[in-house]
This record gives sequence, C-alpha cells and structure tokens, in this order.
Amino acid sequence: EQQHDVNTNAKVMVDCANGVGTMVLASLKEKLSSVVGIELVNADITDAEALNNNCGADFVQKEQAPPTGVAATDSSVHLATIDGDADRVVYFQLDSSNKFRLLDGDKIITLYAIFIKKQLETLGLTSEDVRIGVVQTAYANGGSTAYITNTLGIKTDFTPTGVKHLHHKALEYDIGVYFEANGHGTVVFKDKTLNLLKGFEATSEEQTQAKTRLLAASKLLHPTVGDAIGDLLMVEACLHVLKWDCEAWQAVYSDLPSKQSKVSVPDPRRVTTIWDETRALTPEGMQDKIDACIAKIGPSASARAFVRPSGTEPIVRIYAEASTAEQVEDLTKDIRDVLIEMLP
Repeated sequence: EQQHDVNTNAKVMVDCANGVGTMVLASLKEKLSSVVGIELVNADITDAEALNNNCGADFVQKEQAPPTGVAATDSSVHLATIDGDADRVVYFQLDSSNKFRLLDGDKIITLYAIFIKKQLETLGLTSEDVRIGVVQTAYANGGSTAYITNTLGIKTDFTPTGVKHLHHKALEYDIGVYFEANGHGTVVFKDKTLNLLKGFEATSEEQTQAKTRLLAASKLLHPTVGDAIGDLLMVEACLHVLKWDCEAWQAVYSDLPSKQSKVSVPDPRRVTTIWDETRALTPEGMQDKIDACIAKIGPSASARAFVRPSGTEPIVRIYAEASTAEQVEDLTKDIRDVLIEMLP
C-alpha cells in the first residue's frame, strides 16, 4: 500500500548538494525503481569543496535560482533539491525559457495539509475527532497562511524562527504539521491519533486506503526532526494521491510579493519583540511607526511587515510583504527609515 501511494508515473530529479543524502538516495533509487524514477545530480561525495556549492536547498531557496547541473527539462519531471546534511528539501520548476519558480516549505506544508484533511474527511473524522494544526514562522508567505486558514479551515500558529519552536507547538495538536520556508519540517502524530487510526473500522475501499495512507505517512515522516528524503518521498506520494503535477501544486495559491532585508545598527539588542517575533516591543513607539508604514500602503494591499534583531550580527532584519512588488519596496524603504531614525 505504501508503494501504491507513490506516483507510479513520477520521475524526480534530485539535487543532492554533493552531501550525505547522496548515498541514501542512490540506494533508494534502485529499491523504488518500479514506482518512481529517481535521477541524482550533484552527487559527488568525494570533493568536500563541492558540498552545497551553488547547489542544495538553501542555495536554491535563497538565490531563487536552479542548482548547478540542472537545466530545463520535461515538465513531467519533478525537480527537487536537498541540502548537504539532508534535513531540508524544496522543489522548483524550470521551463524551456529557464523561468524559475520555487515550491518551498510553505508550498510543502500546504500540500501536506490538503492531503491529511482529505484522508480524514474520507474517514468521516471531524476536527472534534482529530485536531489538525499548522505551525509556521512569521517568514511564511501570507498567501500560504491565508489559504490554510481561510480555505482549508485549519488553525495556523506562529512561533519564533527555529524548528525547535515549531516542533514544540506542533505537539499540541493530534496531527501537527510544521515547516519553515527553507524546507525544514515534518508532521507529528499523537499516539492517541495513531491508535484511533489503527482501530478504525473501514467500511469501504476508499476508507481503507485513507487509513493506510495516514498510517504510512506517520512511518515515512520523521517524528522529531526534518528529514529531507522522507519529505521528498512524502511529497511524491501526496502528488500521486491528489493526481497533481507540480503545476497544479503551484497553482493552489499565489505567493504574495515579499522581501527580506537588513539594516546595520550599533546595538540590535535594543530591539525586542513579542514571542512569535511579529511585533516589536522596544524601542517604545517603534511598532506604532511600523504600523503606520503598513497602513500607508493601504488596507487592500494585504501588507504586513516585522523587524527582528540578529543574534549574531550588528543588524536588524526586515520582512515586508504586500500585493505588489512596488508596494513591498515602498514598505521596506519606510521601515528602513524608521530603524535608522530610532536606532542611531
């Protein structure tokens, strides 16, 4: 049944970042050849300098560019990239004109949420039976959060950056799904949920499949840390079950334009935030000025922004998001001016 849920027509090209995941994927390539075709690129584990060099999930996600060695290919071939230590994965698309589009952790978390909700609905289990929660950081694109909250009707929480915070919050739910935009995340199932599924008496083939899929997912996905290879196989399984290609997955929601930037300041420790890092507490009056910058963009722009101090560099980071790239640039400039004014 686990093989049944992997797309038997799928072909996936995986950028291994010349890291440790290469060995595992090389083994899986043979074992799974009858259900998914896996092609490996950047799979040289003999050259230490090649590790994550212009390749890997971190490079692709931050640079918004394909890894070295990957060119435009048939749209039926899924393109994925893991990082050198194999705890992050993101997907991407590259058309014949080399136009790049990312399918990051926000897209993965949405895919998982859709898949899990559909299986629970098939079983006739409601939110009173199984509480699903999605956990993101403030850096998650607002398009994903809006879709999960408003369209799927699944509660979404924010935590500070760092998977230890997301994981802890996810444990509050019967099924907790968490990801950072960088592709680091997983799904956690409470024991009582697994026992409920194991004891569930299916009354149709569809219910038998849904039960088996959820139990298989709980075994495939690592219960405590991000596992890029497990997540890669889970993405392929979800796409198969939903009968989607990457284009359909990409089209679920549209990312809002966003920008991350930074401002050098003498002492970033002067900036403190609330727990989930979405609002500034000090200096006094800074958040009011940031709110005014957001309001200036207009209520129809879906604008939001926040600042947070770096713990390792003399900088304050800015995240800005709005309906258009021009609005994002304006919002970023205004907030930069606020930081310069208030942190001389």
